[in-house]
Amino acid sequence: MKKLAILILILLSLKSYSQSFYVNTSDVFANGVYKFDISNNSEILQNNCSLGQIPDDFYTDMAIDKDSNTYYLSSWGDLYIKEFNGSCRFLGAFPTTGSVNALVADNNNFLYACGSEYINGVDVGVFYKYDLTTGVFSTIGILPPNFIPAGDLFFYNRKLFLACLDTSSITSCIIEIDMINPSQSRFYMASEDNVYGTFSINYGSYSKSYIISTDFIGSSLYELDMENRQVGGFIRSYDYIVFGAASTYDLTSTNATPNTLTVDLGEDINTCIGKEITLEAKTLPSQLFYTYQWNTGETNSQIIVKNAGIYWVDVTSPYGVLRDSIEIKLEQCEFDIFTSNQTGEFINACTEEEITLEVRLPLLLSSYPLKWSTGEINNKITIKEAGIYWAEITSPYGVFRDSIEIKEEKCIFIPNVFTPNNDGINDAFYIKGIKKGNWQLQIYDRRGLLVYENNTYKNDWNGGKLPVALYYYRLIREESREEYKGWVQILK
Repeated sequence: MKKLAILILILLSLKSYSQSFYVNTSDVFANGVYKFDISNNSEILQNNCSLGQIPDDFYTDMAIDKDSNTYYLSSWGDLYIKEFNGSCRFLGAFPTTGSVNALVADNNNFLYACGSEYINGVDVGVFYKYDLTTGVFSTIGILPPNFIPAGDLFFYNRKLFLACLDTSSITSCIIEIDMINPSQSRFYMASEDNVYGTFSINYGSYSKSYIISTDFIGSSLYELDMENRQVGGFIRSYDYIVFGAASTYDLTSTNATPNTLTVDLGEDINTCIGKEITLEAKTLPSQLFYTYQWNTGETNSQIIVKNAGIYWVDVTSPYGVLRDSIEIKLEQCEFDIFTSNQTGEFINACTEEEITLEVRLPLLLSSYPLKWSTGEINNKITIKEAGIYWAEITSPYGVFRDSIEIKEEKCIFIPNVFTPNNDGINDAFYIKGIKKGNWQLQIYDRRGLLVYENNTYKNDWNGGKLPVALYYYRLIREESREEYKGWVQILK
């Protein structure tokens, strides 16, 4: 039994999905039906059913049901079936006073059709149904006033779609059919012109839809990107005028309705003062022909704002007016570098003095990395050299930077006493500010005798064996000949 189960799983995994589809063509009202294939350019002529006795009538579309029966639709709404055994018969006609040009079969014994009728002086689109079990034709409802069927019906992932003409803009489009209330059908995407054939193929883990457009000389096959709502790549062309297309597709429905119309400006925004903010009214389903009215007076789907406040937009569609609002809050994102609670473009500092530079970040920037010109990344850094220092933050709100210049001052401090008693405190004659340059130190006693001399003094004289007393010093910088004189006392 295990071997049998494994064999069944292998066979299922090797299942191939047909890429075949059928088209009905017309050349001066001479009907032809062909079997094509997505994967190659094969063309196989099929036997089809003869039309009735109405002069100049021709097939406008076709459909294939789950049992592989083929249905043909005439321009006057007559419906024919070519059964799997090859026999043909007339089923009746859709209840129309105009023409019917779109047909599709679902997976539940129903056919659906669309056509146009002249009602109260206006050309309107009408949605029909045929029950294969009872043989009853019925009218489900009327499409929105600006959508006129101009092409084919097709299912995609259990939703029903129609290629049509939007008379408000004279553009070709695809709408999503509300199978319960056709008047609530909605624009889905823009399309190629003269799309007469549409169909879908189930590849197992995913589906794809296709369209066939005609220029009345020949026809072109394209993939239809239903997820991104755009016409995909060109596949191939045919030397036929295609009026309809069909395939065996099982992901259908009897009551599919479009998603509820929504308008969304997104979450409230907290950002930096001075930043431009783009607000976009996103609608589902998307629509090329909605109108927009913002409280700023603008009428596009997007606006750019710089000020804090509450913004709202009214979106008007054939199905009513919807509003959404958003609040914009602004914060100061500029920051300053400071030291010892002082800020400014420059700070004077003594030579050799260690200086702490610090930035205090606004809350909105506090979670983003800070970088100093020194390469350090902390909020505080310690410097010992003069120069220009900057700190920078890169954030979604922009790049923010502040800089400061540290200017070096001569700050020589010479003590007047030191205590060389080896207690580790003030044991040497330490002169602040002489680490840079070459300094010469001379020490004289009260009689004027030289008792100590160092031409490269490094703050290391501890008095030696000299007694406690008052001494005279002379400090000279070799490079500039700066000279300092004074008294220093040794205490022990």
